[in-house]
Amino acid sequence: MEDVKENKNIVTSYRLSQNTKDKLQQQFKDLGMIQEQYFNKVVSFMELEVVKENSFFSKDTTIIQCNLNAILNALISNKDVELELLKSKYKNMLSDKEKYITEQKQELQKVYSDLIALQKENEKNVDELMYIRIENNNQMEQLWRV
Repeated sequence: MEDVKENKNIVTSYRLSQNTKDKLQQQFKDLGMIQEQYFNKVVSFMELEVVKENSFFSKDTTIIQCNLNAILNALISNKDVELELLKSKYKNMLSDKEKYITEQKQELQKVYSDLIALQKENEKNVDELMYIRIENNNQMEQLWRV
């Protein structure tokens, strides 16, 4: 029989500041990784850093790393510019919507005022019609009497 060695996960705890803990949790979330995947990647990265430091290529890798950092920073800056453009576009959209809502409220107020004026005119016409009916009835009564 062969001995099969299992890779068992062990629970390890470390003391971290709340700020560091929050950053770790945000990175887990942003990268879509579970803790084990994340720490495996960090360990691999640190191993690579040790090799780079002890290698005669360390100067070249440092330059490459600096260039990569510059590229990443440029990308982040571009994202910041895009974000600002999107914020500006969103603010303009909100402003346009608020202007439209204000115009619609004014239009509604005008329609409401016109409706009130029509109701008053209608009441006046109803009163006049009643007066004409009464006058008509009185004239009819007088004609019938004659």
